Amino acid sequence: MLEDLGNIGEFVGAIGVVTSLLYLSWEVRRNTRIQLRANHRASQEELHNSVRPAAENAALAELTVKAMENLDAISPGQRYQFDMYMMCWLQNAELMILDHRDGLIQEETLEPYRVAIAGHLRTPGGSQWWDERQAWFTQDGKRAINKVISAESISGRGGGVDPRHE
Repeated sequence: MLEDLGNIGEFVGAIGVVTSLLYLSWEVRRNTRIQLRANHRASQEELHNSVRPAAENAALAELTVKAMENLDAISPGQRYQFDMYMMCWLQNAELMILDHRDGLIQEETLEPYRVAIAGHLRTPGGSQWWDERQAWFTQDGKRAINKVISAESISGRGGGVDPRHE
């Protein structure tokens, strides 16, 4: 009789352990989704902060459009401003790409930025800028950005300064 009670106790204990493990698994998955969402928001905020100057400053917007068409048509001071603007937003995009590679950002989050990268760096001035400034990026970042630029799946999807010209 005492042995039967012991067996029942072990069985109930095993059910408790399995239930605890199932709950823990569910909680870990939920926390992972929450963390991915937080990473998405933080990355987007950083990226948006880096491109906000061109959205809020008409002169920088005009300079960006002009540089994308012909990088050699801008003055040295404008070139410096354009270099800093491009470096800021592309280094943030590079971090998003690397975070995606490491499983910290979901594919769906990254795709719009791939389109923007390809659209900017496929223009004549953007292509020249990238050829001249790749040294400002990590080796992994350069490989990833070059892969984005050459991806045929991105063609004709609205990237760049003026998507009507694609």
